[in-house]
Amino acid sequence: MEKQTMFPRLKSSSNFSRWSNTIMDKIMTVKKISEVHYKESRVKIGTRTIEAINETIETDRSDLDKNETDKKPEVDIEQLKFLYQNEIEKIESDVRAAAKKQGYEEGLVKAQKETDASNAEKISELDKKLELIESLDKALVEKSEAIVSNQKEQLLEVIFSIIGNLIEEPSFYKDLVSKTIEAAATTNKEQVYTIFVHPNDKHFIESEVLTDKSDKYKVVEDKSLNNGGIYIETDNCTLDARLEIILSNVKKLLRAKYDG
Repeated sequence: MEKQTMFPRLKSSSNFSRWSNTIMDKIMTVKKISEVHYKESRVKIGTRTIEAINETIETDRSDLDKNETDKKPEVDIEQLKFLYQNEIEKIESDVRAAAKKQGYEEGLVKAQKETDASNAEKISELDKKLELIESLDKALVEKSEAIVSNQKEQLLEVIFSIIGNLIEEPSFYKDLVSKTIEAAATTNKEQVYTIFVHPNDKHFIESEVLTDKSDKYKVVEDKSLNNGGIYIETDNCTLDARLEIILSNVKKLLRAKYDG
């Protein structure tokens, strides 16, 4: 049989304090009873007193243990979540923000690389198109210059043709010979002028051009000259009024004007 003890082990100092106070109260009560009945039944009372004390101790210890067990805190997960809800939400928010920032930065870098590559490709295409445009423009300028030059040459040829037809007109020829003789006569009015013309033009010169019938003008036929050509010699000068010479000089003047 297990030995009974008046001082069983308790779970905490606070329980021991309460238990001690209770025991002391019981002891005082028993002591009072013992003093009253001591003479009547010393042995009997003593035995009962010890049993009463032990029974009280066991009852009190059971009550204290039960109270201690009832007071043990229980872990409530939902309550913990509620108490730390703000902290949990902040952690979740920080994690989401960090992941979003990392994804944004990675996406930005990727997009930047793709944009740079796309821009480089577009710039290369634009350079090629610009080179093509420049080459086309150069070709057009050269073609235009060639067309203008060709048109200019054609225009000059038309002008030369018109001038050639004009100087072959009798009126123009008469005026040309008259002006040439007058130019030669200004040098020395006393000298003799020899006028060389085509045989077909001699009669026209003598009858239509020379108003002065003096001997200082002598008309000589020259088959080397073309129709309308005239060549004048004096003692100190020579005037070449051949039509081809006149036309050549006119062409030179016109070309110089157009080219300038």
